[in-house]
Amino acid sequence: MTEERKGHEECQCDHTITVMGTGTIDVTPDRGIAVLGVETLSASITEAQQENASTTTNIVASLRGMGIPPHNIGTAVYKIEEEYKYEDNKKIFLGYKVTHLLKVVIDDVALTGRVVDTAVSAGATTISSITFDVRNKEPYYEKAQRLAIRQAKAKAENISEALGLSLPSSPHKVIEAGVPETITPRNIAYSSATPIQPGQIAITADITLIYLLNK
Repeated sequence: MTEERKGHEECQCDHTITVMGTGTIDVTPDRGIAVLGVETLSASITEAQQENASTTTNIVASLRGMGIPPHNIGTAVYKIEEEYKYEDNKKIFLGYKVTHLLKVVIDDVALTGRVVDTAVSAGATTISSITFDVRNKEPYYEKAQRLAIRQAKAKAENISEALGLSLPSSPHKVIEAGVPETITPRNIAYSSATPIQPGQIAITADITLIYLLNK
């Protein structure tokens, strides 16, 4: 590379405006995801496993009975741990704790509350999480992208105008930050009565635009 060409490229990099934009689209979810299951404790590891397996089988059968297809029910967590407590600075063995959590995908959001109630009635002792999502994020993400680009472009125009510089009609580089991001659902509430309100979720796009300025 010649010194002249190298100097020209360095000069281009020095004369840039870099701006970032964020676009967010609020969407009504069409799918619920519940992670729930059972914890059992026994001095015998075999008994803890057997009790856990029996209860988990009941939970799965109950969910299948209300119409949840088998491919929408799967193990999310399975672990066996030794459980202890401390008294008078002494470590006391309590037994073996077996945890089996199921991930349940609920295609009908309106059934989310019933899924929780049914699982608890069948013996579930843990509701780890309830979240909501949309099956096809792409159309919403594309809208969020456009909003992000408009915001970033408006920033660049404002900066260039304030500095008295001419902004090119198109950016030199467009950088997309990661993949479609689903932000924590809004206005979600659930309780033992389980009137679960999915509210809305926010799909966000982050875009960086880099403009090369004319000297």
